[in-house]
Amino acid sequence: MPHLFLGSAELAALPTWLQALPFPVRNAVLIPTAARPMPSAPFVPATERLLRSLNLTVTTLDLADATPTAARRTLDTADLVYFTGGYAFYLLQHVHRTGITAPLTEAVTAARTAYAGISAGATLAGPDITPLSDPSDPGSPATASALNLVPFVVLPHRDRPRPAPRPLTPHPVLAISDAEAVVVAPCGHRVVASV
Repeated sequence: MPHLFLGSAELAALPTWLQALPFPVRNAVLIPTAARPMPSAPFVPATERLLRSLNLTVTTLDLADATPTAARRTLDTADLVYFTGGYAFYLLQHVHRTGITAPLTEAVTAARTAYAGISAGATLAGPDITPLSDPSDPGSPATASALNLVPFVVLPHRDRPRPAPRPLTPHPVLAISDAEAVVVAPCGHRVVASV
């Protein structure tokens, strides 16, 4: 069964989650693709520093630059795949383009690889990313269908003001604040504090 950490912004609960996994995590693949179009993304190097401070070997994989073969080869080495926040549709476009959906889903579902995602990376784990539609997002994937690792859509940043109503999705939505994360394990999921 899969092991996922789906956060909104804060990472305080991540180390505890990693230590509780039933398999050793030594190699992390950090995927900052969603943040690439942003003018500034200080959370990307901060995340890398955090992962390294937990004694993980970190490989950065920007899907926007990766060939499908290189992306799959890099993901094959991962005990942990970590997707940062940023633009969800831009991220999904490159997930689809590189063809990593099936091999990543299979590795996470078989509990060979743990999955961590923050903001756009958290929503990517669900069935679709429709609620994160944003006119400033430069991505244009053929479909909003995501990884479907969980049967609900994580809606991050519940505590931030929204300029417009979110587009609807036919799937259940789990809204979390920046100080929360959803932890998924074989026994189910729960919302935990992450500050």
